[in-house]
Amino acid sequence: MAREVFFSKAADGGVIEAAINFDEAAFGIAERGVSPWTIAIGDRQKDLGRLVGFEGPGQTIIGMHQLKPDPTAPRGLEITVFRVSDVLRATGLDAALFGAFERWLLKRGWRGNVVKRMKFTDPRLVVPIREFWVRRLGFELILAEDGKWDEHVVKRWR
Repeated sequence: MAREVFFSKAADGGVIEAAINFDEAAFGIAERGVSPWTIAIGDRQKDLGRLVGFEGPGQTIIGMHQLKPDPTAPRGLEITVFRVSDVLRATGLDAALFGAFERWLLKRGWRGNVVKRMKFTDPRLVVPIREFWVRRLGFELILAEDGKWDEHVVKRWR
């Protein structure tokens, strides 16, 4: 597994850092199967968040999670977990960190669909979570269709 720091920012006398752990031999290039990845976020003293997911051929990733089909997706990057501390959320560093992750992907020449299945049903959480993904991060909301696909967000890079 390779580890690369892609985000570093001075904050409150320390440094907030995000690093991705990924399989360099498979990420973005494997023709079959999926490759897990994780992002650890911290300030060298405590855990401030984690992102976890899978990367692989577009149709494999889309099919794994009952998402709306997209035959044009060359690759897929699925975000299973997006957990950040209240401090990161309150300061807007959650969106800045995700933007840095997107730049890391683009620098590697990655193209495909970035997807996140929306699992929350609590009405107090649904709207703020949708707004974060759609308004702040620029994803498209795909509403669920019974028997076809679950609610999710997608960003398409070609």
